[in-house]
Amino acid sequence: MQVSRVTNPADAIEISEFFVTSFWDAPITKAKQKDQLKSEVYRDLTTRYIGKGGAGGGASAASARIPAATGMGKSALLVAKEGGKVIGCVGLETRVIREGQVTKFEVVGKGDAPGTSIGPVVANLAVDRMLRRKGIGKKILAECEKIVKGWGFQVRRDGRRAGMGESEGGYGW
Repeated sequence: MQVSRVTNPADAIEISEFFVTSFWDAPITKAKQKDQLKSEVYRDLTTRYIGKGGAGGGASAASARIPAATGMGKSALLVAKEGGKVIGCVGLETRVIREGQVTKFEVVGKGDAPGTSIGPVVANLAVDRMLRRKGIGKKILAECEKIVKGWGFQVRRDGRRAGMGESEGGYGW
């Protein structure tokens, strides 16, 4: 299995198809609904994680106003493949954390309460239904960890809260 970063929007087509068929518990059987959902997922993946030009840093208008040194506006889309087939994916981006809650594309202001910060957020993690409980998600998260460290964030795996969300694997960012 190979986990790699997606930088080409065309590659997100296959990932959006995979995501739609792997993420929801109940299969989507109506073709029109499935096609619409694939289109919306594709738009979300490319806007949030790949951005314009496929550089892997899709930033919102709000995050674009924040200096790069803050860590805001960073993002990545990762895909796990085996034998050329998508078996997992995840989105990773930085967001404002206000009072322990992740906000959507807000700017950290001078008057914000103590504890307002920027941190990485994992979203859209999906693993092939037939391959779950085989460590694929852990391998994908290990790649997220490398990226997050490269962005300058600390990663904790001791099960203690690190001011961000935690996963079953004890992650805190």
